[in-house]
Amino acid sequence: MGLLASIVVPNMDSPWVDRTIAALSAQELDRGTYEILVVGSDAPGLVPRDGSVRFVESPRPLGAGASRNLGVQNATGKNILFTDADCQPSPDWASRLLHTLDRAPVAGGSVRFSLTGNRWAVADNIASFNELLADRPAGSRSSQPVGSLNLGVTREAWQRVGPFDEDLITSEDYDWILRARHKRLEVYFEPAAQVEHA
Repeated sequence: MGLLASIVVPNMDSPWVDRTIAALSAQELDRGTYEILVVGSDAPGLVPRDGSVRFVESPRPLGAGASRNLGVQNATGKNILFTDADCQPSPDWASRLLHTLDRAPVAGGSVRFSLTGNRWAVADNIASFNELLADRPAGSRSSQPVGSLNLGVTREAWQRVGPFDEDLITSEDYDWILRARHKRLEVYFEPAAQVEHA
C-alpha cells in the first residue's frame, strides 16, 4: 500500500474515456503518489497501453459495480477514488477528495455539466444530479446523496462496508452509501471536489 490513492474508472467502450484519463493524469498531485485503473472493455482503443494507466481488461462485459469491485481488487492505494468514463475531474479533484478523507472515511463531490447543446441531455443532467450541484452546502447530513462518479473512500471504510452489490443494475452506489451510513461511517459531501459529466 505504498501509493496515496488508486483512481478506479469503470469503462464499457466509452468514447470519452481518453478525456477522463487526460484529466486524471493532470491532477494537482505528484504523479508518483497515485495510480489510474481503467476497468472493463475498450473497443475504441482509447486507453493507453504505455504503462501510464493500468488497464484491467474483463473477459466478459461487466456492470459498473462489478467493474469498480474488480478495480479495487487490483488497487494498491491506501485511498480509493472513483469516477466514471464520461466524466472529467477538475485538476484539484483528487487533492480535495483526499483532503476530505483526512476528516471522514467516505467523501463525495459535486457534478457540473454544460448547459448548452442538446436540451434533453441538459434536462437529464439536471434531473439526475440536482442534489450534487456545487451550490449545495458542504457537510455530512444523513440525507445528502453522493454518487460513485465522484466518490472517495479510505481502504478501511471499503473493508468495513464491502463491495458494490453486483446484482443491482442501477443505484448500486446509493446502496453502498446506505450501507456505509448503517455502519455509522461519516459520509462527507465536499462540493469543491468537482467532476464534469458528459
